[in-house]
Amino acid sequence: MTLLVRLRERLARGIRHRVTLLGAMILAMLLASGMLAFTTNQNAFFLLFSLLLAAVMVSSFLNRLVLAGLAAEISLAPHPVAGEAVPGVLLLRNTKSFLGSYALEVRPEGARPVQIPVLGPGAQYRHEFVLTWLRRGKPAPLEVILETRFPFGFSVRRAHLRVEVPGVIYPSLEEKPGHREILERALVAESAGHAAEESEFSHLRQYQEGDPFRHIAWAATARQAAGEGPLVSAQVRTAATGWRLWLDGGSPHWEEAVQLAAYLVWNLHYKKREFVFAGPAEIPVNTAADTYTVLKLLAELDADPGCTLPNDSSLFVISYRPGFLPPPVGPGDSAETGGR
Repeated sequence: MTLLVRLRERLARGIRHRVTLLGAMILAMLLASGMLAFTTNQNAFFLLFSLLLAAVMVSSFLNRLVLAGLAAEISLAPHPVAGEAVPGVLLLRNTKSFLGSYALEVRPEGARPVQIPVLGPGAQYRHEFVLTWLRRGKPAPLEVILETRFPFGFSVRRAHLRVEVPGVIYPSLEEKPGHREILERALVAESAGHAAEESEFSHLRQYQEGDPFRHIAWAATARQAAGEGPLVSAQVRTAATGWRLWLDGGSPHWEEAVQLAAYLVWNLHYKKREFVFAGPAEIPVNTAADTYTVLKLLAELDADPGCTLPNDSSLFVISYRPGFLPPPVGPGDSAETGGR
């Protein structure tokens, strides 16, 4: 790495070593005592010059040593969503075996700073914070700034840690103009799809409150011992076509299409509807875990310009191509993913 590149990085990250007002006064006294010592040749001035120089050198050495050996990890709350406040935890560890770190100020990027008086050898500090990511995808590494004035406050030394953020940020679930109407169309299509399904006998089971009376198996109930409740014919649905959401990888306004897909998947699950999400792979959505699986897939999904539309009437197509869904209201799609 050349000197010019290093200098550019230092300027981009700011000054790492800043002299305080007290430090400036000490340096002025050091300069004055040195001039007096060498011009007057008095031992008192040489002694004062030596003491001040030793104090500055010790301060700079310890100042640097305090920030050495510090490591950080970040963890986020489960299921972070773009555009919403995401709680997180910063774990700062002192990996030094014999020396503590003192008078630390820790500032995660975009969060409030926190003061740590002492972080002993091998100790760790847990700091909770809240951040908001505006885009889906893999978050960019978070920069954590460490500062200290230890031991004498002559200067402030700064260190920058780039900490990887685990996991992905789900697409925004915010309702945009036109989303509610598309959701209603999807619910109508889902009801029509299930209406075309057929039911067949699966097994006999005991009657439960809420079971339709037409499903009671009267002949089997009459043959069982007295005192036992009625038996019900459990039905299982068999659908020749089923009902599926299909996200068009070649849709214009790609980011808006992904956000719409996330909105539909979340609200269909909230309304306790069962369906299949058809993207790069078909994912049956029956539980909350299935919903989060689809949201994670949407967080990492890239557009596929060569995607062709299937000829399948059982699909509810999420696409902004002409003839499918009305174009989104607002600016066009953005290709950016990840980051904040």
